[in-house]
Amino acid sequence: LRAASAPAAPTAPATTVAPAVKAATRAKAATAPPIAPPGDLKVISLGGPEEAPGKAAPAAARAKKTGAPVALLGPKELYRKGREQYLGGRYGSARETFSALARRYPASDLADNALYWMGEAYYSEKDYARALEVFRETADKYPEGNKAPDALLKAGISCIELDYIDLARAALTELVDKYPATEPAAKAKEVLKGLAGR
Repeated sequence: LRAASAPAAPTAPATTVAPAVKAATRAKAATAPPIAPPGDLKVISLGGPEEAPGKAAPAAARAKKTGAPVALLGPKELYRKGREQYLGGRYGSARETFSALARRYPASDLADNALYWMGEAYYSEKDYARALEVFRETADKYPEGNKAPDALLKAGISCIELDYIDLARAALTELVDKYPATEPAAKAKEVLKGLAGR
């Protein structure tokens, strides 16, 4: 027992306490007898080799190094997930998901859509400069894609938000010239009329 007047022992920082608690818990678990399932249940293998304790599965190890998710999704699943995130107002997460799709599957029919929605996520956050970059990239990289006309329209509108009127006119005129029979081209004509006095 310490005397009441003795100074208190310094407390260990939280960063050293947590590992000590984890180590003590592991040591206790290692010496505890295994818990058997109830008599009417049996343990079955889920297939594949079991990992040694403390060793990560190869996919998990790769994911740790690259930051990629362990379960890699295909383009449709990534697109669906990105749209859900976007519609839920989680624009940063949506951009990451769409970016993963565009990087992993650049030849996919959804790659141009992914880039376009990355631009929309920036636009929704009023980051018009980045939105402009991504919309231009979409139109330039995928001129035959279904999102090219929409991307040029939004590039023009982003330019207007940034007060780059000459660049806005150029993007909107390019849209009308390249994709004249599209709905975005019809909208671009209306926007161009509104820019007449500027």
